[in-house]
Amino acid sequence: MAYLNAIPETDKAAQLAAAATFGGKNDWFLPSCGELNLLHMQRNLSGIGITPGFLWSSSQNSNTYAWDQDFSDGTWENAGKDIERPVRAIRAF
Repeated sequence: MAYLNAIPETDKAAQLAAAATFGGKNDWFLPSCGELNLLHMQRNLSGIGITPGFLWSSSQNSNTYAWDQDFSDGTWENAGKDIERPVRAIRAF
């Protein structure tokens, strides 16, 4: 996170998640592939409220590509970071 804050770029997925303040909590972060997959497996539980479509993970493949997961069917995609996708911030669980 320190690296993201040190470069002259803003509104990156990890920065947005870390800056989130929901429900009076400020310890949110962008989930890794494993954490995002756990969320996907629980997506039908009451209260999670995740709509189908791709969500970014914090897991990178390179400087320009990161992994995102489709919450419609669970498939993964190695997508360019310049593609706009929703972000789902999480807290430690």
